[in-house]
Amino acid sequence: MRTDHTTYRHATRVSIAGLVLQAFVALVVLIFGFSAQDHVAQAVGWYMLVGLLVWFTLILVFHQHQLERIEALEAEEILIQQGRSTSIFDASDSDMAVAARRLRWMYQILVPVMSLLAAMALFSLGLWQWMLMSSRLSGGETNLNHLGVVSPSAAPWGLAITAAIAIGCFVFSRFVSGMSNQRAWRILRAGASVTVGASILSAALAVAFGFTTAGSTIALPILARVIPVAIMIGGAEIAVNFILNLYRPRSAGEFPRPAFDSRILSLVAAPDSLARSISDAINYQFGFEVTSTWFYRLISQRLWLLIIFCVAILVALNCAAIVRPYQQAIVTSFGRLARGGQLSESGVVWKWPWESVESYPVYRVYRLRIGKKYKDNMGPILWGAQHTTEKEDLVIVGPMKDAGGLIAKENTNDNVVAKNYSVLNFEVPIQYRIKSGTDLNGKSGLWNYIQLNTGSETERQEFVKALATRVITQRAANLHIDDVLGPERSKLAYELRKLLQSELDDRNAGIEVLFVGISGIHPPVDVAESFQEVLKAREQRESLIQQAEAEATTDLAAVAGTEKKAAAISDQISQLESLSVTDPEYQSHLASVERLLLDAGGAAAETLLKAQADRWNTHLSAWTRFIQQDSRSYAYNAAPRLYMMREYLQRAGKALSSARLIITAPGYENRVTTLLNEDASLLPISSAIDANEQQFNK
Repeated sequence: MRTDHTTYRHATRVSIAGLVLQAFVALVVLIFGFSAQDHVAQAVGWYMLVGLLVWFTLILVFHQHQLERIEALEAEEILIQQGRSTSIFDASDSDMAVAARRLRWMYQILVPVMSLLAAMALFSLGLWQWMLMSSRLSGGETNLNHLGVVSPSAAPWGLAITAAIAIGCFVFSRFVSGMSNQRAWRILRAGASVTVGASILSAALAVAFGFTTAGSTIALPILARVIPVAIMIGGAEIAVNFILNLYRPRSAGEFPRPAFDSRILSLVAAPDSLARSISDAINYQFGFEVTSTWFYRLISQRLWLLIIFCVAILVALNCAAIVRPYQQAIVTSFGRLARGGQLSESGVVWKWPWESVESYPVYRVYRLRIGKKYKDNMGPILWGAQHTTEKEDLVIVGPMKDAGGLIAKENTNDNVVAKNYSVLNFEVPIQYRIKSGTDLNGKSGLWNYIQLNTGSETERQEFVKALATRVITQRAANLHIDDVLGPERSKLAYELRKLLQSELDDRNAGIEVLFVGISGIHPPVDVAESFQEVLKAREQRESLIQQAEAEATTDLAAVAGTEKKAAAISDQISQLESLSVTDPEYQSHLASVERLLLDAGGAAAETLLKAQADRWNTHLSAWTRFIQQDSRSYAYNAAPRLYMMREYLQRAGKALSSARLIITAPGYENRVTTLLNEDASLLPISSAIDANEQQFNK
């Protein structure tokens, strides 16, 4: 092809058309993104605007090529008129090549600068969008209010707009890529690459909007992460191309390939070049022209039949689905329920290719666990030992029962009882399944289960788990902690199952709760030792109380025979103490108390009987002494001298019966005195008689 100024004029017009197309689709996508509050579409629109730098640079370069060719023709005509045939680029004529010098300046300065600007713009845009999307995708949850289309009517519009842009940009990029096969238009590959990049992102948006129209939220979160990365990769590729161009050798008069010409996107814009490269690689590996064989030519000629056959097989396979024995399925079409919501049992389900079959394990038992998973190879689970690697989920539990005024205190300001609530860690396994029958409204349990939460199966399980946690928290807050850890624990599991089933039935969840158990309840590990001290103190208190009660029962039984009799005696004694001694009823109550004590037969009765016996012994002894003294007085009055003599002689006889006669030699009286002082029983006879007389007189 002749490379004159008309050639570059045509390339300039194509570049202007590319600039206009790129600007138009960028504005359309941005307007849609801002109106629908779709940040993913906004990111694609900003990427398309960066492509305007490439098209603008191509317009300048091709226009300068056109001026350089016109300048060369004019210089050649001048030389012909002057009769000279030398080249217009001779040193003597260098001053005339102004457009050529400007063209070289563009390739040396302008194109690299624009490449760097494009690289920085793409990388900054990708990084900004990544940070923006990450802030809206916290915790792996999708928020369509920030990422997708809020209005249901906006998604089909987005699908139509992005699909049209993808097709139009791809067709234009193929046209420009075909032009770039000519040597003069080779740098048009850069424009084709940015246009096909816009086409690829628009196609991805169209697919995401298709999923959104069908009621699925899986595509937009993925696209929100992929697009910023793809934009940053595009900017990094331009930067790498710029560095490689600095070290790539080139011959004189050769213009370098612009750095903003993406090699990756060029393969998409011109796939035929990739096919030629593959054919050349195959020929090189086999050592002969494989592409010239009859089989290769046959496949090339009948390729469309092979593609149709493969597509037919894929369509046929997409017309059937397998429902397993433990499943039930529903058929949907573009996110809407098809065939009147009829349930499909196990077996083969036939459908149209655009329909989808969603299977659910209706006859399978789901298992959930409230609480953290135990460590592997755990031994005995103790309160004070850490038995999970995760943070414990604590449940508020009601206070202990009355324990010495430590629990409930009345607030006189608002007359509300302030309770000392506690926290415990619950391990509650739950088993449930989807109801296989229908409810009162004629809806199947599977349909109610699907309507429970429009998200994924994991989200439904999380909903059931959250509801079960709420039921456990509400019920535990109304129970005393000692009941939860003690006698009410076995009954609590049954109550939780009933409450959870009631909550699910109120929401028409289509779920049947099969089992709710309590595998473990314990206080937090950090306070387990203190909790055990409290329980130990309570046990000691109860032990002391029981010991005191046992001792009281033993003492009362020992005193009064039985505890019941002791209580009756205590009541009578209280009544007796309330009366005065002068009260007429005092003696009767005293007699009644004595009678009760004697009838009881305990230690009190024994003491009372002993006191009565001692009383009679004392009384009779005194009476005996009185009679004896009265007799002595009568005898003395009758014959005083005779009585005195008889008594004297009796006392002397008693005294002399124990007296000793000591005969000493003269001079040994002192020794006898010493002996008498040492032994009081060795009294003289006179001393013994005097002592006996003193006793008599007394």
